[in-house]
Formats: sequence, C-alpha cells, structure tokens
Amino acid sequence: MFSSLETLNTSFDHNNLATDRDHACAVVLFPISKIVKTQLWILKLVIMAVNQAAVCALLLSVTMVMAADPATAAKFVCDLIVPPEVQNINKSIPIIGTKFEVTVEANFRKKGGDEQMIAHEYYDYANNKAAVHIIRGGKKLIYIYNFQQKELYKIKEEKTCETSDLTREEQMGFNVFNFTVTGNTSYVKSVSDLFNFGDAYNETYMGETVVRGIPVDHWASCVTWIKGDAHFKLDYYFTKEGYHGPHAFKGQIPVRATIEGDSLTEGETTRHNFTHVYEFVNFKAGPIDRYEEVFQPPEGVICVRKRSKPRPILPAGFSLEIEQIDSYEAGPVVVLNRQYFFDFKNQLMRMDERPSKYYGEKYYKEFNNSDRLSIIHDYNTGHEYIIDQVLENCTIRNITDGEDVHKSSSNPLLVSMKAGYELFNLNMYTFSYAGQRQYRSVLCDIWIVSFSPAGTTDESAYGNYKKIRYEVYFLADNWTSDMLLANQSEHVLVAIRMKGTAKRDKHTGDFDIFMNIFSYRVTAPSIDVFDIDSCVNYSSSNPEINYKHLVFTLPVRQSRLLSLRQHNVVPAVRKAIAMAAQVSGIRVNDIFFMKAGDYVDTWFTLLAPPKTQGDVAVEVTSLDKAYKNLQEVIASQEGLKIRVKYKAPDQSLSFTVAKDSLKTDKEKFDPRSNNDLCQMSGYTGGAMAGLAFAMILVGFIGGIGLGFYLWKRNTGIPYRLQE
Repeated sequence: MFSSLETLNTSFDHNNLATDRDHACAVVLFPISKIVKTQLWILKLVIMAVNQAAVCALLLSVTMVMAADPATAAKFVCDLIVPPEVQNINKSIPIIGTKFEVTVEANFRKKGGDEQMIAHEYYDYANNKAAVHIIRGGKKLIYIYNFQQKELYKIKEEKTCETSDLTREEQMGFNVFNFTVTGNTSYVKSVSDLFNFGDAYNETYMGETVVRGIPVDHWASCVTWIKGDAHFKLDYYFTKEGYHGPHAFKGQIPVRATIEGDSLTEGETTRHNFTHVYEFVNFKAGPIDRYEEVFQPPEGVICVRKRSKPRPILPAGFSLEIEQIDSYEAGPVVVLNRQYFFDFKNQLMRMDERPSKYYGEKYYKEFNNSDRLSIIHDYNTGHEYIIDQVLENCTIRNITDGEDVHKSSSNPLLVSMKAGYELFNLNMYTFSYAGQRQYRSVLCDIWIVSFSPAGTTDESAYGNYKKIRYEVYFLADNWTSDMLLANQSEHVLVAIRMKGTAKRDKHTGDFDIFMNIFSYRVTAPSIDVFDIDSCVNYSSSNPEINYKHLVFTLPVRQSRLLSLRQHNVVPAVRKAIAMAAQVSGIRVNDIFFMKAGDYVDTWFTLLAPPKTQGDVAVEVTSLDKAYKNLQEVIASQEGLKIRVKYKAPDQSLSFTVAKDSLKTDKEKFDPRSNNDLCQMSGYTGGAMAGLAFAMILVGFIGGIGLGFYLWKRNTGIPYRLQE
C-alpha cells in the first residue's frame, strides 16, 4: 500500500493498463498515489473512504479483474440504488484511531500472468512515524519515513539503503502519508486527512448485509474525476456495531472495499474498465507490535542521513564498565567483563579484568591463575603495573601494547597514551549517522562504518579480522543519565558492536562482538584509583621502588579538616604534593592524618620511579629531585597551598602547609613504624626485643612446671584392664 511506483509498475501491462497501474499504486500506497501523467487517484479514494480510520494489523486481499477489452469497453455508469428502508438513515463511516499497522495481501490479475504482493504498513500520528515493509517477487523492500528530517529510506533485501529527500518525493508526487512541511521539519497529517472522504464525496449509507459471514454496514459513492476522465463506484463495508473481532476492538472495523469503473487509457483515446476487490481480515487496533524495530533500518544496514550529525568522542577523562559478549562461528560464545579508568590529563590508565585466553591473551599466559588483575599504565614514566587484587602481588615492567597504547612510527620502543577519541580504534574511520534505535530499552543515536582491513594500513591493528562493521551507540540527546552531574551535557556511551568475518584457529567464519557499556562517567577518575602501594615492598632492603616517608603540618584544627570529608581532602593533598614535587600522582601514596597539638600532621610516602627504565621520551623526576622540589615549594613565599573542594565544584577551602614543617621519618616519629612506636613510649627497639625474649623464656619454664605438677597428681594405673 505505501510503496513507491517502482514497486508495482510491472504489475500491469504498460501499454493498455497504464491507468490501472496508477490505481493499484494508489491503493497500495495507502491514501496518496504517485502522481503520473494521467494523475488518476481512483483507488486512493477507496482507502480514504475508510474515513478517518486507522487500520491496525489489516489483511487486505486485492483482486483486479479486467471487465472488457480496452478497445471495446463501454463507458461506465454509476447507479446507487438505496433500499427504501434506509433512505432516511444518515449514518457516517466509523472513526477508528490514530495508530495502526497493516498487513496487506494484494493479488493482481494482468496480462502476462498474475502476481501477489504482501505489505506490512505502520503509522503513528502522535509520534510522527510511518513505515512500510513489502515482500514482492521473493524480495523484501522497506520504506521508512523520517518526518523530522524530511527523509525517506529505501532498503532493499535488508542489505542496502538509499536515502532521498521527502520534499523532493512530494514534488514528484510520491507522498504516501500526505505529510506537510513546516519550516525545517515535516509532519504526517492526521488520520482525518489520510482517510477523509465522506463529506467530500458524499458517501451514502446502503444498509446492512453480510460479507464473508460477517454482519456489516455498507456505504457507497459515485465519483467522477475530470483528469483522466475517470468514473467509478466505491463500496466499503464495516462490521456492525457490537460485533467482536479477534482483537477485542470496541469500534467498527473495515471488512471489504470494492471499486468498479472505467477510465481513459494513458496516451490513447480508448477506455478500459477495471474492478478491484479488497478484503480486510484480522483487523486489530492499538499499539504497534515491535514498535521501535519497524521504524528503524534493520540491524547493520547503513542509511546515510542527508542531514547527518557528528559522532560524539570520548572525553579526556572517564570511567566505564564493559560486558563483552564474543560470538564466533568457529568457537564458543564468551562473556568477558572489564573496567576502565582513563585520565588523559594525568597520563594514567587502569584496566581491571580476569585474564582469559579469548581476550587479553598477553596477560592470560602469565597470570592465568589470577582471579582479578588491575593493569595500570603510567605514561609519565612508561611503566606498567600488573597487580593481582587477590594475592596483592605486583609485576612492574615497561608498557608495550594495549588498547590505550600508541606506538611511535619512528621508534616503536617509545609509547604514548591515546586520547579518548582514539580508544577502541574509533578514530580510524569516518562514521555515518544511522539514526536512532532502542537498545537495552533506551533510545540511542547510532553511527556505523564498514571496512576491510586486509591489505591496508589497518591490517596490523585488526589481526585476523577480514571484514568489519563498527556500530557505536550513544544515548539520545533527549534522554538523561544519572551518571552525569547536573551541569554536564556530555554524550553517554551505551554500546559498541563489531561484526564481520575473522580467522580463528585456522578457520574463517563470522563473528559478532557486543560491548555493553555500564556505569559510564565523563569525569576524570580519582587519583586513588591508580594506587600502586601493593607494588612497594617496604620490608625489603632493596625494593623495586625506593621511597621516603614524609610528613608536614597543616595549620588547621583536626575537627575542621574532618568536616570536609576524607574523600575530598586526600585527593586534594595528593594533587598538591604531586604538582609541587613534579611527579605523577601515583607516586604520592599512603596519605593519612594525625593530630599534632592544635594542628594536623599529614603523613605520606613519596615514591621513586621503578628501577626498570620505562619507554618514554621524557625525563623522569628522581626521588631526591622530587623531595627537593617539594622542599622548595613549601619554603617559598607563596608556600604549598592545598585547595579542598566540598559541597559543590565552585566551593572550596585552601590551607597553606606550615613552612619548614616537611620532615622525614628519620626526623620525626612515624606512627606507621613499630620502631617509632616503641621510641614514642620511651623504650628503644633493643630494649623491647630483650623484653620479648624474657617473656618467651618465662612462659617456657612455667609450662614445664605446670606439666610436672599435673603428672604428679595422676595416681591411676597407666593401662586399661581387658575383659
């Protein structure tokens, strides 16, 4: 019904049945046909005769019979013989609604053979949506109308898509839903416009009858169109009031429509007769099934938008969780979980995952007994920290590769951090906007690109992948995520899909990878996330990472500091120390506070870079240099200021570190050290060790004495009598 002319123009003889072609198109196009040379909209009126009716799940059977040879056809005369008993009854065609879906079975009789077509039509006036899905000649065609953007998408075989301008289609006469253009947008007309027929063409109530065993009300009209010299009679039938259809619709529903008449043959002086019969079966009114699916291109089909929109890019700082579902034709379906923390400004990345032979094989070979790994990349030094979260083991080595790693083309040994927009290789291709679709029950904007990496510069990036299609899903603009702060307007990443053909285990097959994104936050993660304290062996005399335990004094009361909450204070202290020492934030560790009279002592550990030389092109600040830098800032005129944010981003308090208060644990008692705790109690470490040995000796002697005493008390026979 809602097809373009190209869908049906071979259903009729092009020489003698040109106007029948137009008539059939008019019906199949639903209310408005494509305007061609004769501009006969005859069958359009049959459907419009439904009069403000929205037909849902409608099965329409169409039969066209040629009543006479075109050369000898007599001019049609329309006579309405109204039964006497209903001549005084003024009954209007029923109103059905504003939302429908229609299944149409159309059977055409024509010279050269009969043909059948099935069309599924969808219309939603309230949401300004319309679509038609057609099956004809073993092929599937889909027409989707984007009234907001004034675009029509023609999809063939669920593979290719052609985008055209609805305004141009309207100018050419193809306006299936009779939309109106308003400013920069368009809008589908109301059902009364789509089906309006009654008042304009003076339908007459013909009484009650029976169609296919169904009691119906019958209306008829005689219509004459000057253009094309067309004359025809319209008959349409609705169920009687009170009749219960299969879908429990309370109103009257269409059952049959017929059209009989004649018209001038296109390009000739002869006339031809035509008869069409439309059977409406399985009528259903109400919500459209598979609502979001039918108004969007099939999954994977790219309909390039004439009025496109740029794809959002990932910000410089974010965190997210990924549930990755890998489906390979040559292997099992695998579900993986990862978590990312990304801070481009501070050149830090952390990924948490469970090693798998299907993903992250690099880590699986070395850490396959680990339940959970945290991989931290510090691009300030070029080091990778691999931390077993369960066993708290740590491996330190150079950064070599990863989704966040960019290798220098001039020197592959040098690495740098990818920007947010470069992650997942999303920057390598030009994506096309593919419209909106419901995914995980949320409305998403989708961008798509297809490519073949083999034989290109991308081949190394994609390994054994042969054909790839990327789909990127972002939350639609009119949806809001609770992951965003009140003043943020960033786009929220919802999913990434990669589909295509790949080679695995010497077998080439199809693959489908879905990365569902959860807990997406568009703010830089706290520096605490990148903590590498478990990589520092404080008990070793020659640790991989050297360190200094330091303390300085904040001239603020402890109660005031605590009122700002520790999760606000600790990151502020870490940031201030790192900037002053000119080191990465992860080299400032183990921060805690101790009351010192009226003020607060701030204890922390300043770490040296690992002894392993990282692959970076910048000079790394040594531990001694970092300590000296910190001393100089604290002793300077401005001093070291610590700015603590609280309540809101624009509210903060600043504290200046007391000058000359920076000390090492050798200069001031460290509450973390057992030796210092002993000294704080007035005893040396040696004295405490001697006391411990004496206590062990006393316990040993006392135990021997107690055992001897118990033995002496036991006077019984040391064996048991046998019966």
